[in-house]
Parts: sequence; structure tokens; C-alpha cells
Amino acid sequence: MHIPVLASIGAAVVGVTAVVGTVVLVATAPQPQPQALWIDSPVAGVALSPGDLTVTMHTNEPQVTSIRAVIATDGNTVAVLTDNELETLSRGKDAKLLYVFDQVWNAQPGTYTITATAYAGSTARSTAKAQVVVLGAVATPDATPSPDTPPPTEPSAEPTPSATPAATPSATPSAGPTPQPTAKPTTKPTSKPTTKPTTPPASTPQPSHTTDPIQTPTPVVPAAGKATRSNETNSGWTNTFTITGIRPNTAQVYIDINLHNTVFTPYFAGWKSYPCGNLTLYSGSGADATYQCSVTVTIEPPGNWRSGEFWLGMPDSVYRPKIVSGGKTYYGVGGNWTVAAK
Repeated sequence: MHIPVLASIGAAVVGVTAVVGTVVLVATAPQPQPQALWIDSPVAGVALSPGDLTVTMHTNEPQVTSIRAVIATDGNTVAVLTDNELETLSRGKDAKLLYVFDQVWNAQPGTYTITATAYAGSTARSTAKAQVVVLGAVATPDATPSPDTPPPTEPSAEPTPSATPAATPSATPSAGPTPQPTAKPTTKPTSKPTTKPTTPPASTPQPSHTTDPIQTPTPVVPAAGKATRSNETNSGWTNTFTITGIRPNTAQVYIDINLHNTVFTPYFAGWKSYPCGNLTLYSGSGADATYQCSVTVTIEPPGNWRSGEFWLGMPDSVYRPKIVSGGKTYYGVGGNWTVAAK
């Protein structure tokens, strides 16, 4: 089973120094955390892309045998994920054992609440909740041309008044001229109905314009996209993050980073943001266009994570994309370092 991201476990203070576009973080000493259950991924409040998503969480409650996650929208349960074979992480002498949940959920567009419960046998020990939003295309209602059908039936009723022209010529006293008036009404009514039905359909398509605002999504739905990390040599703490799928191009874009150590007491340095500028077109055009950007940062963990020339328990650093648009903050899909690599 894959060892998941352990996110949002605590907070400490991190110093930041910028040197020619490179940022250096220095974290303070770790702080202990109380017994609880944490939902690591997806992070609460994030906007996600639809599809298969990995749901991860962990607890330091003792003797936990299973963790269950109930996913619901509008009070209706859409999925129940249960992990009865929990991975465990040992964090050193006198440290509590961590139990790790890792399951996959096929997410569809909508707003969901994830309610997680850790069990020791049949006894519930801890619970946690997180609300996430899964983005997706808004379904456009089909145009209903039914208003076009009633107009032809109305003109068909108009030829019936043509009987009145037929009655006026019949009022003539002479019997000889009657054939001529009967011929004229038959030709005129047939020509008029053919022209009148064509004019109402020309006006009735106007209501179909009510679908235009739905087909042109304004304002554009913001998207924080997905972040990837590259450090080919793993020989230093300098990493380049690339964020793709950003929308709109007027959003303020950041990469959020949180240092983490899995050997000592669970420790997170707290989320720190670094701006990612110079957006370039990634895909699409117009309202469907998405953009990308890259940012390089250098992070050095605390000195107590090192013994002589070697690093003991390399930090499991978590990252995620973030945008600010229209005064609101949106989070995208991020990732983490492997424990043994810089």
C-alpha cells in the first residue's frame, strides 16, 4: 500500500529569506500533537478535478483496527471507503504509532463532506470532517423548439375566416358572376396561409437565445490546477514546481509548502506561500483557456533532522497549488516528497 501524504498535523514558525528568486526556509523545533484523526488528502476547502482521487488520513489513537470514510452530498451518501488493513508508521522511541488510511474514490462534480471515523474493534475512537469541491462542466439544457410548433396550428385556423370573402360575393343578385368570386377566394386564402406560417417561426427562435448565457460561462469558474515537483538529482533542497490548469489568467498564483518529519514527533512547519508568476497559455482558448507557471524554491529542514553528515528521516514535505481570484482562495491538487529523498 502506498504511504500517503500526512497533511495538516500542526503548526510552527518558519523563517523565510529570498535570494535572487530562491527562497530558503528555516523551521523551529517540533511540537507535540494530541491524539486525534487527521484527513490528509484531499485537503479541506480545495477544488479538485473529477476522476479517481486518493483519500488518505492517519491517527495516533492506540490499537486502531480500521478507519471508515463516509462521503456525502446534500445529506445523501455517495460512497463509503473502509480500510481494514492499515499501514503503520513508527516514529521512534516513546512516540505513538501512526495508523494510515489509503483508499481511492471516483469523484464526480459537486460539493462533498468527508466524515472519517477511526475504530478500535467496534468502538469509535476519533472522528474528522473535511468539505471539498469537485469541479466539472455545467450541463447545458437542451434547446426546446416546441414553441415553434404551435404557430403553424394558429395560421391553419386563419383560412376558416376565408369563408367570409366567399359569402360576400355570393350576395351578388346575378347568378352568372358567382363562379368568378368562388375562384378568387380559393386562390387567395391558399397563398396567404403559406406566407403567414413562415413569418411566426422567424420570430419564435428568439426565445432560444436564453441558452446563450449558459453556453458562455461568465464569470469563468476559477481553477487552481495541479502542481508537480522536479528535482532530478535529489542531491539538494532546491526544487522546481510547475502548476498547470490555472484559470483565470488574472488570478494570483502561489505554491504552498509545508515541511514535515516522520521520524520525530509529528511536526509540520505550517503552510508557507511562494508566488508563481509569468503565466503562459497551457491549453484551450477564450473562456475555456487554462494557464501554467513555474517557481523554484530552496528549503532546508531544521538542524536536528541531521546527524553528522547524514540526514535522519528525510522530511516528507507537502505542497499544493493555490490561487486567489475575486477575493476568494482556491486550492488545487498537490503532492509530497518521498521520505528518503530531498
